[in-house]
Amino acid sequence: MNLTEIIFKGKSRLVYKHPTEEKKCIKIANPDNLDCNINLIDLKNYKILKKYLNPFLPHYEDRLLKTDKGLGLVSEMIIDHDNKKSLSIGEFKKKYKKIPFSIQKELKEFIKIVIKNKLFLYDYNFNNFIIQEKSKNVYKLYFIDCKSLNKSRSYIPIEKISFFALIKLKRRIKRFLNNLYS
Repeated sequence: MNLTEIIFKGKSRLVYKHPTEEKKCIKIANPDNLDCNINLIDLKNYKILKKYLNPFLPHYEDRLLKTDKGLGLVSEMIIDHDNKKSLSIGEFKKKYKKIPFSIQKELKEFIKIVIKNKLFLYDYNFNNFIIQEKSKNVYKLYFIDCKSLNKSRSYIPIEKISFFALIKLKRRIKRFLNNLYS
C-alpha cells in the first residue's frame, strides 16, 4: 500500500491518511526515531488499555499493515461531524480559550480510571488528547498514545516500584491539568 498524504508529524511517528478508507489513518514509525518497534508496542498496549479505557481510545486494527513506508498501525481517524480533523486539547484551548464542561468531566473520568487501575501512562501532553465535535457543541474526548504505557526515560527507574510509579503518575497528571486550566 502506498502512503502519500501526511496528516501529522510527531516525534516518534508520522501519521498518513489511509489511501482507501477516509475514516482511517496509518501510523508509521518516524525514520528519525530509533525505535522502529513503536507500532508493535502501541498495538500491544492498546490491547491492554482497551479493557479499561475503551470509550477514550480510537479503534485500532488487530495487526500491522505492510506499506511502502514500513509496517503501519491502522487506526480510526478522529474527525468532527463536518469531516474536519478534530483538534487536540491544546489546539482546542488555544482556539476557544476554554475546555467544555463535558470534556472536563470525561477527562476526570479518564484520570480516575487510570489511577484506579494503575495504568502507568506517563506522556501527558496536549497532542495526546483529541476533542471530537460529534455534532454542534457536543464533544467526545479521545486519548491517542497507547505507546507510553509503562514507558519511562528515568536514569534510575524507581517507578518500576508501584508506590513510586503512582506518585510519578499523579505528579504528571497534576502538571498536565495545571497547564491545561491555567
